[in-house]
Amino acid sequence: MPTMLLFVILLLSSAICYGQRGQGSYEVKNDGQEIEASLWSQDGGSLSPWVFYKGNKVTAEARYNWDDKGVYGVCVGKAFGNASLTIIPEACGYTGRYNGYGPELWVISEKEKFFFSSYIQYASMKRTTSYGYLWLQSDYKFSKNFGLGPGLQSLKDGS
Repeated sequence: MPTMLLFVILLLSSAICYGQRGQGSYEVKNDGQEIEASLWSQDGGSLSPWVFYKGNKVTAEARYNWDDKGVYGVCVGKAFGNASLTIIPEACGYTGRYNGYGPELWVISEKEKFFFSSYIQYASMKRTTSYGYLWLQSDYKFSKNFGLGPGLQSLKDGS
């Protein structure tokens, strides 16, 4: 519980420091478990908190204002692979301003100085348009905390 309290304090301070547009991200790894928390501020000043937990092959994710303003998202999944290649299929539910459900898939590869991440989402929504989302990122790591590389994202509305 103290770890989560620390995340809340860090995320709130991050929101104050970064202002209208920005991101604060914090990650803790311990004995095969990871907790990552991010806070994004988006257009119009809405905050988008995101928390991701990866334990012994089980994952859980919670977020708000991420999929759409006023929408909570909760996902559970299972991680397959190892540090060099991890595949995480998840089942997600959405509630709040809009309701829905859908699958997500994370593919993450990290080897020495190279990092690759892919995120694929399909959200079947009620009271709004369903959509598919794709995000790809590749980085070359110059140091532990600094890397550069291209990113790509695509959003496709559909029913």
